[in-house]
Amino acid sequence: MKRYDHVIFDFDGTIADSAPGVTASIKYALETAGIDAGELSELKKYVGPPLKRTFSENFGLRGEALERVMKAFRDRYDKKDMYNTSLFPGIEEMMKSLCERGVKLSVASSKSESMVVAICEYLKIDGYFEIIVGVKDPMDYSTKTENIQKTMRAVGVSAERTVMVGDRCFDAKGAAEAEIDFIAALYSDMAPKEEFDDFKTVLFATTTARLADYILGQ
Repeated sequence: MKRYDHVIFDFDGTIADSAPGVTASIKYALETAGIDAGELSELKKYVGPPLKRTFSENFGLRGEALERVMKAFRDRYDKKDMYNTSLFPGIEEMMKSLCERGVKLSVASSKSESMVVAICEYLKIDGYFEIIVGVKDPMDYSTKTENIQKTMRAVGVSAERTVMVGDRCFDAKGAAEAEIDFIAALYSDMAPKEEFDDFKTVLFATTTARLADYILGQ
């Protein structure tokens, strides 16, 4: 018997490896402000969390300077880097298997909603999801918790039968605040296992196959 009837996925670092495109755009945006962001590999840790918070808390950008960098990121990402994204191995097979067993799937992302929808359509996976929720305005982002709760209201499955799958502590925190279970997507190698030490995690999924088996109660 399956453990859950509704699975909420984060997007970046959970469904898709968007790091190549996101890090390239982050580097470009910071350089427009005269900030040396270092190597692209060093920027991988900023993939997933809200970029407004990243630019503000990690690079000290505020006010108009923050707005200019956010605009530079969006311009570059929209025109060049958005589709430099690929599915993690086994993701589509896993989603197909879950849907065939009657599990409802949705996305709750801190990424711009229009971008998430466009990338899902480009990757031809949009049909798997009941709803795709992201941020309406990158300069005034919703919290992960609010986006999780929005998917829950739309899909209509109880909290007890819903689980969040994500690759960062922000996802775990959102799940905890929404009072649903959380699964850490370690298969993406976006964050160390220790990042989740402060949160209840029902599974550390090292492969997408293991993730599917757990959700389906196998």
